[in-house]
Amino acid sequence: MMLKKRFAVIICCLFSSLFLVAACGETEDGISPDGDTDGNTENGGEYEAETDGDVDDDAVDTDIYVNTYRWQGLSDIYCKSRVEADQEEDGLVEMLDCYWTFYDENDNIVSLLVDSICNGVNDYCYHYYYDENGRRISSKTSYDCLGEPDECRNSAYNSMGVLIMDGVDKGCDGTREEECTDVEFRPDGVTADLRYDYDCNGVFDYFNDKCEELTYDSEGHLLSGILDANCDGEINWCYFYVYDENWNMTEYNQDSDCDGTAGGCYHYKYSEENIKIEEAYLNYCDENNVNGCTTWTLDEKGRVIGRQTSGECGDYPYGYCTIWTYDGDDNLTSCDIDTDCNDYINFADEYQGHCPWRD
Repeated sequence: MMLKKRFAVIICCLFSSLFLVAACGETEDGISPDGDTDGNTENGGEYEAETDGDVDDDAVDTDIYVNTYRWQGLSDIYCKSRVEADQEEDGLVEMLDCYWTFYDENDNIVSLLVDSICNGVNDYCYHYYYDENGRRISSKTSYDCLGEPDECRNSAYNSMGVLIMDGVDKGCDGTREEECTDVEFRPDGVTADLRYDYDCNGVFDYFNDKCEELTYDSEGHLLSGILDANCDGEINWCYFYVYDENWNMTEYNQDSDCDGTAGGCYHYKYSEENIKIEEAYLNYCDENNVNGCTTWTLDEKGRVIGRQTSGECGDYPYGYCTIWTYDGDDNLTSCDIDTDCNDYINFADEYQGHCPWRD
């Protein structure tokens, strides 16, 4: 199909994040990809991020901008990205956020630098830490990328890999102030009680505070839950999951009356490579009563090259479409977004470097 594209260096970004990575060695943007630029990063020194005007001349000033990012442990594996919006009437393109995303050797995101107006100065900086099993255990956020972190988040897991503690530490002083989640397992080892307290004040009075009784199998797969909104002793909702032999979730069933009969269901389908290729919501769990569907298209290598969200499954002419392309090393090279699935690209982006696909 004829897709209307924009300038050369573009980068695709949904909020869930499309991250770009640059090549090894000194990059064309003046950023040394080793995490200890000037030999100082590992001992708390400065990381200097520069751009040399590798952007559209009509969109921003091409002077070199230098921004200092005071974090430790930046990886030498990273992806460079920029988002551009729909073409305006005068022929100019509105530039949105620019990103530098750094990965570890397991493709976990370890740092994300956000330049909100693509002028070469980072406005928000995020740093992430993981345990030996690749589970995120903490994060640090800076809202100016110049000093100590402004906000932290810490998490903990049990031996089955189930999240048992989570919360936001606004001052990074070791005290949770927001989004407190605590999970305590009962003696049977598979039933747990979850408490979510948004403002961490010990009183479940916020609109989305909740208590849940959760049931797992012996390997930590969540099987079912019983929701008590606001922890007032009244059961509000029940739900349960169904998995295939590879532990891909095939059904998420909602039982609003907790009578064992689902009133609404999400059904999922997967490829032979265990990649999700369809997600449909069924009113009353009736496969003939679909109320929203997302499908993913794979190429011959099993890479996701398209996604369409619409009202029905199958060959449906309307919706929200995304198209991805890759290089020979399976790194993303572009992401085009067609908000109406009408062959007009509203966001046309390019990726540079080591850029893993993420939905």
